Amino acid sequence: MPETWSVASFDECYELRPTERDGRFRCTFSRQLLAPPGHLQGGAGLGLAIAAMERASGRPIAWATAQYLRFLMGRVELEISVTLEVEGHQTTQARAVIREASSGDEILMVLGVLGRRTTALDGHWLQMPDVPRPLDCPVYDVFADRPGHVGGVLDVRRASGRQGLEVLGEPGAADSAMWVRFARGNHEHTPGELTFVGDLLPVGFNEPYGSLYAGSSIDNTLRFGPRSRGEWVLLDCRMEQTANGFGYGRGHLWSERGELLGTASQTMVMRMKDAWSW
Repeated sequence: MPETWSVASFDECYELRPTERDGRFRCTFSRQLLAPPGHLQGGAGLGLAIAAMERASGRPIAWATAQYLRFLMGRVELEISVTLEVEGHQTTQARAVIREASSGDEILMVLGVLGRRTTALDGHWLQMPDVPRPLDCPVYDVFADRPGHVGGVLDVRRASGRQGLEVLGEPGAADSAMWVRFARGNHEHTPGELTFVGDLLPVGFNEPYGSLYAGSSIDNTLRFGPRSRGEWVLLDCRMEQTANGFGYGRGHLWSERGELLGTASQTMVMRMKDAWSW
């Protein structure tokens, strides 16, 4: 892997600083949070907003959804404004807006619910895909050796489905899966890391269409399961439908031990390309 792949957690890729105003933060981030075209990766933006909401409320995130308004090009300073709309005994409903600090332009808006309730009803009824172990899977060529952005910080292995060069011109199945390692060794899979990994979901359209996805996300929703530690996360991509120029998909995020860490869903602008390029 590239030498740039050396972070220990998602939280090492940004700095979140409170300001004199309650609920207002300034944020800078590293180039590892940039998508290949050079803009802030959507899942990373959602992860930054979640970090600010957790800090402002003092509670862990349970659910968050983001609406993307415009691209943020390059590594510019951000302003994150958090409003705690409703604060209950066990849950908080919050809203966050990320702006470019210098211009004040809104980049994305986030709604979230934070809190934790003690219950004996924990469980899940989904089946983790039966795939090889991460190191038995080939490196996924879509993300291999791409320093300077997310490709330089993620180790992505193709667990099921085809390589990017193999899909061109040949439609396939609606489902595929990839193992993703953000950081070496045992570490906590934070909400920021899971939103970052979950935002790889649009690549799942490569398989059914037999061409490479080139669109962008309109929204991104994460529902979080138990907090867990580990090294790898399996992103199980389930592409559901395309209609009216938009695509819809869902991704389940699994730990190596079979824990359902969360579920990501997105609406995507559908654009495909039939040639390999970045």
